[in-house]
Amino acid sequence: MTMDRDSLREELGQPGEAASSKSIRELDAHCERFLALSPFAVVSTADARGHTDASPRGGPPGFIRMLSPTRVAFGELPGNRLFDGGQNLAENPYAALLVMVPGVIETLRIEGPAHLSQDEEVREAAAIDGRIPWGALVIDVEAAFTHCGKAFKRSRLWEPESWPERDTRPRMGAVIADHMKQPGPVERGAEPGPDLTAEEVQADLDESYVTRLWEF
Repeated sequence: MTMDRDSLREELGQPGEAASSKSIRELDAHCERFLALSPFAVVSTADARGHTDASPRGGPPGFIRMLSPTRVAFGELPGNRLFDGGQNLAENPYAALLVMVPGVIETLRIEGPAHLSQDEEVREAAAIDGRIPWGALVIDVEAAFTHCGKAFKRSRLWEPESWPERDTRPRMGAVIADHMKQPGPVERGAEPGPDLTAEEVQADLDESYVTRLWEF
């Protein structure tokens, strides 16, 4: 059963006063400090049909630049060249960021109208280690707020002693090789990909981390 807004509120009640009042329209010094320390975020977009994409973004701490109290930007790298988020923004120019700092269980959430920019000044402001990206994802801040750390407390994400043993962790070469043998989503081509071994895929993946980590 799909719940509407009224049913959801009836079931769960109203948020507390603190939760309701913590969202701000402009980034302040606290947000600026959080961004300066963050090396990782997840950016969420959706296309015109509502199909969503959540993609990790990473770089040196502070790679997400606070251009002004109402605007942030970060350099976009080619990556796998699927450009799911960029294509979504062309249809639905809105994005949300979940910004993380290692060891901090609270997160910073930023959302608002967004676009890809190739403006020279913006690209320079979003430089990574002095290198200018081909473009930058810009978000005009409509709302920003901190999110409590209960999920991180429950998951123990920052506690190394809770991590799975190395030999039990997924081996991505095997995962990707098996997935490539299966039909993919229709919009990306339903036919299976090339028949590569797990070793071949893993070797290419490892090589990309060494020679293609910072493709601009």
